[in-house]
Amino acid sequence: MLCPICEDLHREHSRECELEAKAIIQQHKPLTSDGAAAHNPAPPRDLDEVIVKSRKRQMELAQELDRHRANSHAA
Repeated sequence: MLCPICEDLHREHSRECELEAKAIIQQHKPLTSDGAAAHNPAPPRDLDEVIVKSRKRQMELAQELDRHRANSHAA
C-alpha cells in the first residue's frame, strides 16, 4: 500500500498527464478533421502554454515524489 503522500503525488501527476493529453488532442484536432484544417486557423497559443505548464508541473511532481521517497521511504 502506498503512503497517502505518494498517492496524492501520483494522482496529481496523472491529472497533469491527462490535461496535457487533452490539450495535445485539441491542438491536433484540426489536422484530423476532413478538410477543416484549410478553413480553421492555427490552434490557439494557449494550448501550447497549457502543454508547457503541464509538463513543468509533471517534472516538479516527479522530483517531489523522488525527494519524498528518498527521505521518507529510505531503507
